[in-house]
Amino acid sequence: MTKEKILLITQYFPPDMAGTGRVMEELAENLSYYEYEITVLTGKSRYFNQRGYKEYCGKMPVKRIWYPHFNKDIEVGRILNFISFPIMILMRIFFIKRFDKIIIVSNPPTNVGIGALINKLFKKKIYYILQDLYPDLAVNLNIISEKSLLTRMMRWLNKWSFEYIEKIILLSESMNRYFRDHYCGLENKTVVISNWADPVKITPLSKDNSWSRLSGYYDKFVVLYAGNIGLFQNFNPILKAAKLLKEDKGIIFLFVGEGGDKNNLQKEVEKENLSNVDFMSYVPDEDYAKLLASAGCCIVTLKKGMENFCFPGKIYSYLAAGRPIIAISDKLSELAKLVLDNDMGFVVDNENGIELKNSIKNIKEDKNLFNRLCNNSRNVLLNKFTRSRIVKQYFDILQ
Repeated sequence: MTKEKILLITQYFPPDMAGTGRVMEELAENLSYYEYEITVLTGKSRYFNQRGYKEYCGKMPVKRIWYPHFNKDIEVGRILNFISFPIMILMRIFFIKRFDKIIIVSNPPTNVGIGALINKLFKKKIYYILQDLYPDLAVNLNIISEKSLLTRMMRWLNKWSFEYIEKIILLSESMNRYFRDHYCGLENKTVVISNWADPVKITPLSKDNSWSRLSGYYDKFVVLYAGNIGLFQNFNPILKAAKLLKEDKGIIFLFVGEGGDKNNLQKEVEKENLSNVDFMSYVPDEDYAKLLASAGCCIVTLKKGMENFCFPGKIYSYLAAGRPIIAISDKLSELAKLVLDNDMGFVVDNENGIELKNSIKNIKEDKNLFNRLCNNSRNVLLNKFTRSRIVKQYFDILQ
């Protein structure tokens, strides 16, 4: 029996450090275990010097294309960044034609237009993974205005393109409700499939491990934030808590990652002379589980209202490592409900540094509480959010 050929189009793919790329690598690998022949079409990372146009991830062909990057601090640059990758994809349109089904990731959000065009030209079924909902997210953050050219272009493109998509995959029920309210008539196209973590790659390890020893954190209670240090996370309560806990030499706040708000965050730490706050870039894959094991608790944060437009995928790695969670979020959000309903940690209101400080102290000083939260986190991952369980949901909709 001939295997169906599926093309995965994603701007990011390992060795790029973007979390989306790593999730897509695992999705592609697992789908290839079914009756699918998977090929990946992705961009060349700015951070790695990849040689050649074609490579392999296991047995999967990975085809990389160059695309230009522009200044994202000005509106024209943002518009060009939104279209540069899709334009280079269009130049491979007749390569794309040979595949039976196409999975497209919403980075950049203009990729939805590529999906619509492929469907119109070749009648291929398109499955669109909506990681972040634009332009709504950017408008909510005041990055762009409701009346800007970019906003108007994106709204038109979305409304036109979604009609040609077979399935629109959203990461949470909150995103799904918002999407259905604002894009009427597409109810039969949407499906909620969360991200995940691999419980084999990330397992609970001893805090006293080679990474924590080398980094000097083995004897500290580490409050960890690992992931994108971006514009839709709220870091103010973390800095407030760090200031309140400055005299406690046993607690260290550690930010691991990169992102658009990292420089501002570092400047604020320097301004406040917070010697209990450290920064480092991404860690290699082989050290990631050790990094998570070094944490006394892990923080996930969203600015108010962001739950309608995105969902923080980093929480699944935290759960796989069996770490207590502190969510900085609206207490009625889906993120808060996940943490509280499963007794995995605490939820702190946006801007409440005192509440965050108290949550950290509770976890640090109550060993029974710490152990219970660790066990609950790991069990929730195993019961709800494993790689194999979630990818099976993709397999089901591709049938």
